[in-house]
Amino acid sequence: MSAKLATVIRSLALVGLGVLAGAGGGIAAWKKLNPPPRPRPDVAGPPGGASLAPPEEPPEEVEPTPEPVKPPGEVKPPVEVKPPDEPPAKSPDPGPEFFGFRVGSAARAPEPKPEPKPDPKPDPKPEPAPVAKPPAKPVISRLTFMKDRCVAGFDGKSTLHDFSGWTRSVTGSLEYEKGRLAETAKASCTIDARTLDTGDADRDKEMHELHLESAKFPDMKFEVAAVRMTGAESMAMTGSIEIHGVKKDVEIPCTLKVRRDGYVYAKGELKAKMTDFGIKPPSKMGMINVEDEIRIWFEVWAEPARGDRK
Repeated sequence: MSAKLATVIRSLALVGLGVLAGAGGGIAAWKKLNPPPRPRPDVAGPPGGASLAPPEEPPEEVEPTPEPVKPPGEVKPPVEVKPPDEPPAKSPDPGPEFFGFRVGSAARAPEPKPEPKPDPKPDPKPEPAPVAKPPAKPVISRLTFMKDRCVAGFDGKSTLHDFSGWTRSVTGSLEYEKGRLAETAKASCTIDARTLDTGDADRDKEMHELHLESAKFPDMKFEVAAVRMTGAESMAMTGSIEIHGVKKDVEIPCTLKVRRDGYVYAKGELKAKMTDFGIKPPSKMGMINVEDEIRIWFEVWAEPARGDRK
């Protein structure tokens, strides 16, 4: 092999290695810019398996009342048959009468006895007025959000790809009068902003330090002021939401399910702008820009207090 041919082969090998290295670097850069989405847990699925839904207590079985067993050989007593009543015997005809005197008799007709006068009745006593029964005491249901069975997060879009962030660090409580949920519901929810995770460490660091400032504003809060039922299992909750230290009035359409054993499932979402809460949308080199509008969502399970469980 000539020296010239060997030089050509070495050059081609170096070019190939450079192409492979460049391709590998391009793939790594693409994966860095497009991390796989972090899978969300199944919250509303049936209890068991991968679902976060709490197991449902079986209904109480009611034993049927046994029918009385008649002893063998029991004979019903015969029914007595009464003979028909005989008509009373007629007295002999005393004969004709004339103005109360029997014909052929000197006896006078008896004088009619005076009818007794009825005793005067006393005036009836007035009936006492009915005593009004005190109103029934309302039964209050108190529930708390279940640890690790609640999820909250957000969905965002950018010029490069879509992304999401979520956390299970959700706490809260729910209180309502049984039979009057819409009129009496009170609820509050707190999300630990420091635990929001998008599945990319570098992006999360920038999100928490530069945009959410979660060390300074660790809590995201939602307070329910009123509930309006919009269907058998749907409602609209109005209240205030606080993000990045800024509070706004919002209305959130929700799905609501109250289980037979007292557990409550709620799911809702709303669209909001980051700039409304003083957050500047992320941008890199003016080429990768995140849209201002994001979708905020939550799914929660609440369990009743021990005394309220059925």
